[in-house]
Amino acid sequence: MAVRSQLQTVGTRNFRHHMGAAVLVLVALLAVIQGAAGSRSSFTARSLLQDGSCSESRPCPDSSNCCSQYNFCGTGDLYCGTGCKNGPCTGTNPPGGTGWASFFTKSVFEGWFPNRLQNFYTYEAFTAAAAAYPTFGTSGSVDDQKREIAAFFGNVQQESGGLQYIEEIDKSGDYCDETKTQYPCAPGKAYYGRGPIQLSYNYNYGECGQDLGLNLLANPDQVAQDGTVAFKTALWFWMKRNCHGAIIGNPPSFAGTIRIINGAVECGHGTDQRVENRVSAYTRFCSTLGVQPGTDLRC
Repeated sequence: MAVRSQLQTVGTRNFRHHMGAAVLVLVALLAVIQGAAGSRSSFTARSLLQDGSCSESRPCPDSSNCCSQYNFCGTGDLYCGTGCKNGPCTGTNPPGGTGWASFFTKSVFEGWFPNRLQNFYTYEAFTAAAAAYPTFGTSGSVDDQKREIAAFFGNVQQESGGLQYIEEIDKSGDYCDETKTQYPCAPGKAYYGRGPIQLSYNYNYGECGQDLGLNLLANPDQVAQDGTVAFKTALWFWMKRNCHGAIIGNPPSFAGTIRIINGAVECGHGTDQRVENRVSAYTRFCSTLGVQPGTDLRC
């Protein structure tokens, strides 16, 4: 509809008039921004209508588009350049560090886990724990780093119910393997799953505690009492049992991380919903970060 005819429209067509005028104003505004930036990228009303559909934790509907620093979806320097939040970004990220810290921000973390236990599983607890593992999320290419963050938290999603649980729901087993005499079970203590990756069994508590300087054999409840300790145990398992190596390998193997974490239960017997849950979370997180997940997904 022409602008002149819009201005002459009355009655039931007023709404269409206002919408058309709004689009024209936005087009003019972006044209000014485009000129100021000296960009050769073209803007259309079609690209404008995508604004507001993305954020740090929500990718653009079209995976070939970038989410700009102003939450617009599109292509070109003004979308994929400086401040780009996710998608195939080409510019520099906002200040925040190197490695995972340059793209895995607090807003991304909170967007991935909106229903988390907010007084326990905090971004600050994660960052404090990750400082103890300097090669986690910092090894290889940026794509490798993004896949590792997505893989770690994809498994965390399944293990902790989206960071809603600190301890295993079914506590009927004590998870005491008496053949592991190096890490004897303490009387009256149970080594069921605790933390983001549900650290389990006396030998894992014993070895992990030894490396962290904590007596987790005598007091496994420490994992459930401090968010930073909980994340440290999860990262300890991830690095010590080499989930790290599986996901940054060539090719990257998310399936390998599942085998390490719970392969004896979930792998090797056809479709398992728990595996599907992990893969769904991992691929969704990869999409948010603008990285391909690889093809070795299911164990």
